[in-house]
Amino acid sequence: GSSVYTGKLLMRKWLKKHQQEIANKKLFIFIVGGTPEERTKEVDKIITDNISPELRSNAEIYYLAGSLNIQQLSLADKFLIRIAARLTRNVNQKQRMRNGFDQVKLSQLHGIIRSVCNYSG
Repeated sequence: GSSVYTGKLLMRKWLKKHQQEIANKKLFIFIVGGTPEERTKEVDKIITDNISPELRSNAEIYYLAGSLNIQQLSLADKFLIRIAARLTRNVNQKQRMRNGFDQVKLSQLHGIIRSVCNYSG
């Protein structure tokens, strides 16, 4: 699994480096990000921009909405979030970036747990 940072999976380079080794294997990939899961176009873009078609063809990909705790960020990350909030035109997104958010729900895990448990490969 991987978190998303400015639209990029943190494991993006690893996936690219190991693509040949894992391309024909069944993959279960979970992605945790700040984009609300109902914004499906943005979630789909994160997936297509970061995971090659070859890997997607054998993967079950799950997007999990995450959280942002401003107090736990490094000074550099706080600075970057402030800049991003200023550049964002969407008032709701701007508010979320300034105040943080928590979208984590245990129920988000049910699909991936069920799939992994039912896998018999």
